[in-house]
Amino acid sequence: MAPEVISRMTGQFHRAAAAFILALTAGCQGPAGHDDRSRAWVGTLPRRETRFDQRTWQDTSASTVRQLMARLPDRIESAAEHRLARNLLISITDAPHGDDDGSESLALRVGALMRFGDVSDAAALARAARNPPGDEAGAQLEIEAELLAGNVEMACIDLRALAARSSTQWAEDGLAACKARAGEAGATPHDTDRLGALARIGGAALPADPPSGDLAGTRIAYLAAVGEDPKVAPPRRLEAAFTAARASALGGDAYAKILRSAPVRGEASPSGEAPDSGKQAAFLFQAIGEAADPGRKLALAEQGLLSPGGAVDGVSAAMAAPLRAVKPEPALAPLAGRFAAIFYTVGDTKAAAPWADLAKRSVSDTAAWPYRAVLKPPGSGELAAWENKARLDPVRQDRIAAILSAFDAAPESSDAGQDDLQEIDTAAALQHVGETTLRALVLLGREGPAGASAQTLHHVVKALDRVNLHDEARAIAFEAIAATVPSRAHRGEVEASM
Repeated sequence: MAPEVISRMTGQFHRAAAAFILALTAGCQGPAGHDDRSRAWVGTLPRRETRFDQRTWQDTSASTVRQLMARLPDRIESAAEHRLARNLLISITDAPHGDDDGSESLALRVGALMRFGDVSDAAALARAARNPPGDEAGAQLEIEAELLAGNVEMACIDLRALAARSSTQWAEDGLAACKARAGEAGATPHDTDRLGALARIGGAALPADPPSGDLAGTRIAYLAAVGEDPKVAPPRRLEAAFTAARASALGGDAYAKILRSAPVRGEASPSGEAPDSGKQAAFLFQAIGEAADPGRKLALAEQGLLSPGGAVDGVSAAMAAPLRAVKPEPALAPLAGRFAAIFYTVGDTKAAAPWADLAKRSVSDTAAWPYRAVLKPPGSGELAAWENKARLDPVRQDRIAAILSAFDAAPESSDAGQDDLQEIDTAAALQHVGETTLRALVLLGREGPAGASAQTLHHVVKALDRVNLHDEARAIAFEAIAATVPSRAHRGEVEASM
C-alpha cells in the first residue's frame, strides 16, 4: 500500500478517535429527538469550560454565522474580548442550520483562532473534524496550526496526505522534512529561514519572522509560538512575545513567565509611559517584582496596565501578577482602591475583593467604586456622589453612566437606532447566544472596550448579560472602566488621606 494512502488512513483514524472522545466528553447523547446525522457536534470543550452549550447556534442560520465571521477583526487586543471569542470558537455545539456536517463552521472557526493567535486551540479544533479539509489552503492552515502547537507527528501525517495531491513548494519542503525526520531517503531543505513553521519538523528553532509566503492572517499565531519557543534567541523571543501579548494571543500567566526569565535588568522608563517593546516590558515587570515599597510597586504596575491605545491585554495581565504578593493590610488602606481597580481590570475579582472591602472601609474607595457598581447596583445617589469625587469630564462621566446602565446601575441610555445595535438587541432578546456573541465581537472590533463608543458598550454589555454571559459582560465592563478612568487619576485621593 502506498505511503500516502497509509498516511491518509492514519489521519482519518486519528480524527475518528478524536470525534469519539469528543462525544464522550460532551455526554454521548444529545437531547431527545436530536439527530446527530444532520446536526454534527463540533468543538473541543464543553459548557463547564466555555459557558457555551450545545444549543449555542440554535435557530441561527449558517449564512448568518458566515456573514458575522467574515466581519470579525484580524486580531483582538482586549483580553476579555479575546477570552470571549476563544470560548465561543472552541465550544462543543451543534452546527448552525444549513451546515449539516459542521465542516463550514469548523473551517471558519479554525481560521479565526489562527488569526487571533490561539494555535493550540486551532490545532485541537482541526483534529475534531470528521474529515480533513478538502481544499489545499485549509489543509495547509491545519498543518501550520499543528506545527506551531508542537504536534509534529500529526503534522507530518497530514503533510504526507497533502503532498500526494499538491505540488506547491511548501508541501514539497514539508514532505522532504518529514521523510528526513523518519529516516527515509529524501533531501532535507536547507533554507530554514524560508521554512517558517516547517523548520520544527527537523527540530530547529522557529525563524523569528514568518516567511512572506505564509498564509495571510497567521502572523500573530506565528509570533506567539516564537515567543514560547525556548530554542529562539532571547532578544528575538522577547520581542515576538511582546507583539503576541499585545494581541492577547499570550495570556498574563504565559507572558509573565517569559518576562520573569528574560535576561534583562533595569528600571522602568522614566517617562512613565506604557512599554512599547519587549525589552521595556521586561524592565518594567522585573522592577515591579523587585520594588519593596507597595506604593512604588503599585505605581509601576499602573504604568503598564493599559496599552498605548488604552486596551487591557496580555501585557496588562502580566504586570498585575507581581501585585499578588502584596497582602491587603490596614496600613495599606490608602492604596486599597487602586489595588482593587487593577485586579478588577484584569478580570481577577477574587484578588480584588479583599482590597475593595478594605477601600470601602477607608476613604480611598473612589478608584474601586465603579467596578463594585458593576457587580452590585448602587443605592440612590451613589453615582452622583462618586462623580463629584472622581471629577471626570462630562464625556467620561457619560461613558461610565452608559456602562453602569447596562447592569441597571444607572438610568437607561437612549438608542440611536443603528442597525448593528438593533440586531444585537434582537439576537439577545431571542436568546440566540452564539449570534449575540459574534455580534458583540464585531461591534467591539480589534481595539475592544477601549475603542468602543459609550452607546456601543451599553448595548454589547447589556446583550451579553441578557443571554446569561454575566461574567463575560462584567469583564468587558471592567476593561471599559479602566480605559475611561485610569488608576493614576485617583492618586490625589491617596495623598489627601495620608
